Amino acid sequence: LALAWDAKRGQLHVAGKFNAIDGRNVPAGLAIYDSNSGRLVAHPGGGLTMRNATQDGVGTALQLDEETGVLYVMGSFERLTANNAMCLGLAAYEIDLNRWTCLADAAHTVLPTGGGNMLLTPFGLMVAGRTTSLTTWPDSKRPYTIALLKTTLKKKKKTKSKTTGDNDYLMEGITTQARDFKWSWLPGFSGHEEPIHTLSNGFGEFDGTVFIGGDDLIAMWRYEEGNEANNDDSPGKTKLSGTQKALVPITKKLSEGHFRGAIMAISQ
Repeated sequence: LALAWDAKRGQLHVAGKFNAIDGRNVPAGLAIYDSNSGRLVAHPGGGLTMRNATQDGVGTALQLDEETGVLYVMGSFERLTANNAMCLGLAAYEIDLNRWTCLADAAHTVLPTGGGNMLLTPFGLMVAGRTTSLTTWPDSKRPYTIALLKTTLKKKKKTKSKTTGDNDYLMEGITTQARDFKWSWLPGFSGHEEPIHTLSNGFGEFDGTVFIGGDDLIAMWRYEEGNEANNDDSPGKTKLSGTQKALVPITKKLSEGHFRGAIMAISQ
């Protein structure tokens, strides 16, 4: 149901509904093709199951951040076989560290309609879907929206040096660092009354634009230059009169008054 090619490592990540390769059982939902060996094998990160570990999970979408080595996996699953941890439908796999992080967050939960609802963008990972009653989304009349996940490296931990005294410190290597995953709602997007089915990155003159498609919806989201009022009265800062230019997130509906129907896929 989904593929993600890692040119840096020469590997193709595979997600879907399966539990065997060449007649041999493998952890369900994930596999990997290594271009060097020419073989499709079980995924090094394990597989996906439901709460009852005997029931197979399904991988429906993959997005790969090749630079940071993070594979994002979305699907119908409730548990990760690698660590037997409960995780409802969305997780991040750090390839070089062979480590999973569950990304399910009750405050920003959205229920996707399909694999096209997850997209890695220059601004972070976007996931579109219907909000639940437990989320912090403020508009119940527009329950379909987009959650945004940003990833940063945690600060290096300091450890006391055994050779230079209590006041000196040695820094841990970057390979031992973990990542912080932080959710928010997509700024500049006010939600939609009907399901959202697809997200797509723009390119060329639309670089930095995300196209959004759904029921009665074709839209584009991006940052544009606009006016931002300067109301900073902080001590020690000079207050500027009037307004100053700033980049602000906006959503433009391209289908308003022109289109009715369901957009299931979109691309520039």
